[in-house]
Amino acid sequence: MRNNPRMQSRDGHVRYDLDITPRRWVIHLYKVNHSRDMQFLMTVEVKTFGADLDLAQQDTLSILSQCLRNRRRTKNKQSIPKQIQPIINSVYSHVLKRRVKIRLFGAHLLQFSGAGPEDSEHIFWDRKEITIDQMEALLKFEIDPDTFKGMDLRIHHQAQYPIFEQSMLEISNV
Repeated sequence: MRNNPRMQSRDGHVRYDLDITPRRWVIHLYKVNHSRDMQFLMTVEVKTFGADLDLAQQDTLSILSQCLRNRRRTKNKQSIPKQIQPIINSVYSHVLKRRVKIRLFGAHLLQFSGAGPEDSEHIFWDRKEITIDQMEALLKFEIDPDTFKGMDLRIHHQAQYPIFEQSMLEISNV
């Protein structure tokens, strides 16, 4: 496509491949049969050998990141940066045959100084240097891709099975 004279970026045709799209199911404690109530999703552009995004890629990744965010305010009423409207809270899963809640964490840049994590002296996430352990935790949604803090995996709504919740409370009080 790069060599196609009818599809040149100078004419406004910009394209690049997205390298990875991490996704994680979160199992809700109170659900019977451990249903996949919440799903996390983000997109990651990977650059190797110290390469950086060109101007068109930077712009596309920024636009995509803004579109792929649906985080609301935090418990302390602080706004999450780079959030746009409208907020998509659920999507239809063809595998589960029903709607599921979804948290979208935008698009991010992962850079290696070598060919990959094993042979790189430096690893960068959105231009911040990280360790290989942090990279794995980011891709597994164990730490927040924006703040690097531990992820809050709870689903913030009233439990649908109050009897089960009560029995869990009684067990914890013993």
